[in-house]
Amino acid sequence: NAQQVREDILDILTSYYKVSRKCFVDVICKQVISYFLLERDESPLKIFRPELVMGLDDEQLKTITGENKKTKRQQSMLESEIKNLKAAMKVLRS
Repeated sequence: NAQQVREDILDILTSYYKVSRKCFVDVICKQVISYFLLERDESPLKIFRPELVMGLDDEQLKTITGENKKTKRQQSMLESEIKNLKAAMKVLRS
């Protein structure tokens, strides 16, 4: 009976250790990401201040945020396919 209690306690502690370790790693990752991407002065995201973004012309914004041609072409094809499928569903329902 005492042996079973010891094994149960060991199982509980092992489970707790695994959960705690995962939580610790998650917290460290979040802190590193937060510091290097958001808080540090040289952060890449601090480059895009509202003043900078508002000062960009349309072409510059498209260069930074635009999708590549392949993605645009695929999106256009999918939109066309959706339109055709909706039309087919309409025909089938009538």
